[in-house]
Amino acid sequence: QQHSRHAMALSALGLGSWYIGLARLLWNRFSDGMRMLCEAFLALGVVFASLAIPLGLDPHWTTAAWALEGAAMIWVGVRQKRTGARIFGLLLQLGAALAFFDHSGWELNSLPLANRVFLSAALIGIAGLFSSYWFDRLGDQARRWEPRLPQILMAWGLIWWYVGGFVDLHDHRHLLQPQPAFLLYACVSTAILAWIKQRFTWNRLQSALLLLLPMMLLVYAGQRWDGLWLLGHGGWLAWPLAFALQYVLMHRFESQWAPRVRNLSHCLSLWLLLLVLTHEVARLIAQVPGLAQTWSAAAWGLVPSLLLFA
Repeated sequence: QQHSRHAMALSALGLGSWYIGLARLLWNRFSDGMRMLCEAFLALGVVFASLAIPLGLDPHWTTAAWALEGAAMIWVGVRQKRTGARIFGLLLQLGAALAFFDHSGWELNSLPLANRVFLSAALIGIAGLFSSYWFDRLGDQARRWEPRLPQILMAWGLIWWYVGGFVDLHDHRHLLQPQPAFLLYACVSTAILAWIKQRFTWNRLQSALLLLLPMMLLVYAGQRWDGLWLLGHGGWLAWPLAFALQYVLMHRFESQWAPRVRNLSHCLSLWLLLLVLTHEVARLIAQVPGLAQTWSAAAWGLVPSLLLFA
């Protein structure tokens, strides 16, 4: 017989489909008397289908498929009130994270935010957020160890999403300037999260909206450290968009924040705005021919004074 690279994967997929089909058939005909057997067949089907993924796919897509399958199992476990399915979904997502670090790094000729490695990290993050949402829906059905999981999974998903985006953009620094590109990435991500919060009334997600300001501070520190023009290489779009979005978020959601968080957000946003504007005005003055450097230094006192007076 001729060797087939996907023979093992197809065999595992066939067995998985067979057991899942048997579970569906028995459930439709004998749902009361065959419940245990149906659950056993369903578990075998899911296991064999999961084995088909690493046997037939690229390691990057194996990671993504396991993460999404884990999120789907948590959804099934919440909807059908099955603790075992929820635990299996968590283990699948943990396995996906371990598999992510077990293959090669970023591809040299790939596009930023459009390559297999970033998409794997992003899908792990999306699966974590999806799982957090459904664990929040457990309510009184949650086990003793489950009430903390929504916050943990939300943090897990956000870390994979933002760190994956930052590393990918930094790895493609030969094509773009990573700091303003990441600021745009953070703005789009935060806007999507704000829409999800409103659309699905997921109040826990409001803490994720607070991440925009710290990321703006980190981008500013990175640009200053590298001696970069803040409004260059896409910064002319990223910084105005970031400040506009930050003040829209405070206007829409500050009533839901704790007073200390609300006051700190306003203060830091204003001081960061002063820093960015003063830095750019001082840089522009320094480029005017024939002016002494003292004029550029004076801008660091003049611009904040005018803005504070206004």
